[in-house]
Amino acid sequence: MSDETFRLIVAGTVILATIAVLSCLAILVAFYRITRQKLLLFMERAAPVFDKADRTLSTTIQLMNDLRPHVSELSAEAVEIAKSGRQQVEMVGDLVRDTSERVHARLEQADESLEHKIHEFEHTGHVLKKTVMRPIREVSGFKAGLLAAFSTLKRKCRSDLPDPKKRGPEDID
Repeated sequence: MSDETFRLIVAGTVILATIAVLSCLAILVAFYRITRQKLLLFMERAAPVFDKADRTLSTTIQLMNDLRPHVSELSAEAVEIAKSGRQQVEMVGDLVRDTSERVHARLEQADESLEHKIHEFEHTGHVLKKTVMRPIREVSGFKAGLLAAFSTLKRKCRSDLPDPKKRGPEDID
């Protein structure tokens, strides 16, 4: 390969590289122009949306700034209400506990009173039974004594009479 041919090959390669670089540059410029046009078109269409979003955002920020004191005031009131509610629940719990203790004491008192009354009733029943049974026992004893006396008299009367089996011919009328 001669020098002349080598130079021609190098010159051709440089020309091809230059053409490739220029083609890439042309493609980039075309891509830039198309992108810029699309971006401008997008910006034209999105500008009202961005304006509305900007107004909405500024309104929201203003509302947040306006409501911030009210929110802090409401949260402070909510904390106070929660504390008050807790205190009232504790008071109700104490009241229920106290009432329960009182009811328990009253039930014990009523139970003791009922047991005492039952004991008195049983005692009264025993006394009444004893009181009623004493005359009945005395009458029964009196009756038994009378029956014994009549029985004795009856036996004695029969012993004075002649026995019909032992009667002889003289006893027959």
